[in-house]
Amino acid sequence: MKHSLFKPSPQGSRLLIRKMSFTATGILFIFLLKNVESGFRFQIIHGYDTAIKNHPHQASYHSQNVFVCGASVLSEKYVLTAAHCTEQYRRDVTVRVGSSFYNKDGVVIAVAEIFQHPGFDLISYNNDFSVLLLEQELAFSDSIKPVYLPNDNEIIPTGTECKISGFGVKAENSMTASEQLQATDVIVVDHAKCAESYIASPLFFEITEQMICAADADPESSKDNRDSCSGDSGGAIICSGYQVGVISAGNGCGRENFPGIYASVAQGRGWIRDITGI
Repeated sequence: MKHSLFKPSPQGSRLLIRKMSFTATGILFIFLLKNVESGFRFQIIHGYDTAIKNHPHQASYHSQNVFVCGASVLSEKYVLTAAHCTEQYRRDVTVRVGSSFYNKDGVVIAVAEIFQHPGFDLISYNNDFSVLLLEQELAFSDSIKPVYLPNDNEIIPTGTECKISGFGVKAENSMTASEQLQATDVIVVDHAKCAESYIASPLFFEITEQMICAADADPESSKDNRDSCSGDSGGAIICSGYQVGVISAGNGCGRENFPGIYASVAQGRGWIRDITGI
């Protein structure tokens, strides 16, 4: 039986926005924007080194032996990532799990099939989900564990404390991924205020009910707020023990008035269940 932490939300919403993909040696920084010069991001800003045992769901997505994005373990057979990660990078795909590093240790398993959400598009970033079917089943351990998923259409209340993790860059202008897993704390921010910030910006991004916004819980603590950045896309935002979102997009990294954007797992829950049975 699933335990519901959040309240059901109304049906019939759309989704949006975009992020960037990463390589081990530099950046593939795919600026998936409407020809707008902006720093759509991917990694953990103002985070801290952490170990995989603290985030055993964490995985990394690789194409042709190049690190592209983060991901999360759903079950022995399935891994969840962002659709914008799989849109471009689908050749010789592998997933590394059970490691505090994206380039060593742990277990590397080939991906047998990629299920990209049929409703995803690079303009709106609606439905930014892809499920990966592994060629071999994972053996769970202290370093490899599945995430818990919320129920369909649950709403995550404003102010909910969450954690994000990943191997992305540590600063917006950096071009080097973090070999060591990084993590930091954020909170869910008011959806309407987040939408106002993005729609009023030159980016003119629409934040829909299929998205979650999260930002630094203490924005006055530093000039650059805690956030995800390049290379973190596809990873999980964990709130109250549940993966409520997939790291998807944002304007720069830790910029004032621009929270990180996450694809709402509760909104994509039905599709994930159809693919995985979970």
